[in-house]
Amino acid sequence: MECRSTDETTEGPFYRPHAPDRTDLYPPGSTGPVLWFTGTVADTRCCSIPHVEIEVWHADSMGLYDSNDPIAPQSPAHFRCRGRMTTDSQGRFEFRTEIPGNYPVAKQSWVRVKHIHFKLFAPGHRSLTTQIFLLPDDYTSSDRLYNPRLAVQLERGSSQAGREGAFSARFDFVLEPASEAAYALPETTVSARS
Repeated sequence: MECRSTDETTEGPFYRPHAPDRTDLYPPGSTGPVLWFTGTVADTRCCSIPHVEIEVWHADSMGLYDSNDPIAPQSPAHFRCRGRMTTDSQGRFEFRTEIPGNYPVAKQSWVRVKHIHFKLFAPGHRSLTTQIFLLPDDYTSSDRLYNPRLAVQLERGSSQAGREGAFSARFDFVLEPASEAAYALPETTVSARS
């Protein structure tokens, strides 16, 4: 059995390193809809990968990142809708946040589909930078970065305590193995040095 590796996408201009370790990214004082995002990380043989480091960042419900909010500029130590987490022993992860808003691309005539950015790191695997798109959304036909293979449906409601009225979404990531093939010396070079 083989699993298809997750598509890569652009990091975008709003990535910031050193986000805090946390699984609750919901911004204080927000009234945006709550989103519980869950998923797994596996390799291309469909085996779960434990202890994968995951970085997450996205716009708030108004479509603003903490680094480009003209109304409430934040200090460099403040991280809104950003966090780092690690998958458990079965490759599972979960975090709570708010549904990001759409926003126009600066100086261009198109609008981004609601999305969440991810970076994943695991020993023995290629790192992955991607975006997961949240549907339904009115801008799938015009967002130049939209990829339907990276889209998930928002589901409303839950029977779990504390999650009534919240939305949920799930995406299962697949990482490619790291390859040392590019560093191998050609056979002719090895024999010439012998």
